[in-house]
This record gives sequence, C-alpha cells and structure tokens, in this order.
Amino acid sequence: MSNTRTNCYPEFATPSALRTEGRFADGNSNSKATTAKRPGVLNWYRILRVHYRFPVFQAIRYALWLTR
Repeated sequence: MSNTRTNCYPEFATPSALRTEGRFADGNSNSKATTAKRPGVLNWYRILRVHYRFPVFQAIRYALWLTR
C-alpha cells in the first residue's frame, strides 16, 4: 500500500475547487462580466412589427411600455 492519496471521485468538491468557486461567486475574478443591453424604443418597435406582426399603433404603444 502506498501513502499517496488519489481522488477516486473527481466530481466531488475539493478544497481548492471550493476556493475557486468562492472567488468567482464573490466577483473577485480577473475576468469582466458582460451583460446584455436592453433594446431601446426603436429596437422594440422593430421586434414587435417584424417578428410579432403588430399594427403600427400597437407596436409603438408596447415599445414605449417595454422601455419604461
């Protein structure tokens, strides 16, 4: 028998993996988080007119409501 420890279950969390997860969860990583920008009035209008085939007045109305 050898005295070296081998990890037979790699899916279980190890102390080093827990430290890494905590660093990313706390936001202390070196990578920048990216967020998607919300569409503006004209983009919502275009989406509603083209993809959902809203009439002009309804598309304007709901585009203004979505950007509030």
